[in-house]
Amino acid sequence: MSQTVDEERNEDKAETESSKRDASVLSNKMYAYGRELCFILALAFTSYAALQKVIPKVTMSPPASPFFDETSLVADFFRGQLGPALSRVVRSDVSFIMFYAPWDAESQLVRQEFDAAAKYYHRELCFGRTPKVVLHAKL
Repeated sequence: MSQTVDEERNEDKAETESSKRDASVLSNKMYAYGRELCFILALAFTSYAALQKVIPKVTMSPPASPFFDETSLVADFFRGQLGPALSRVVRSDVSFIMFYAPWDAESQLVRQEFDAAAKYYHRELCFGRTPKVVLHAKL
């Protein structure tokens, strides 16, 4: 009888080890199939996104316009013409140049102060202004 119990134990151990191996093999297969499925899905979504013919929504920027009034004493180079601006700077001993962005709140606040200074010092100094954006684009 002791052999029978030992044989049963051995059979149980063999079955347990066999079921563990089967479970391990099954989990490895499931992992491999899951990984391949994820790769195929990612490839399908990427291909679908790449094949879409969506036209991007881009609007044109508004044309350049003067920042100050036409009657202002400040020389306006609102299209970013740096050549004429620099030639005026070279001809003057002291120059004030305002680099601005038309949509910037600080630039809009300083505009009045710059215009007032130009009215007061226009005989002694050279006043000019160029847009910030165009200056950075030229560098």
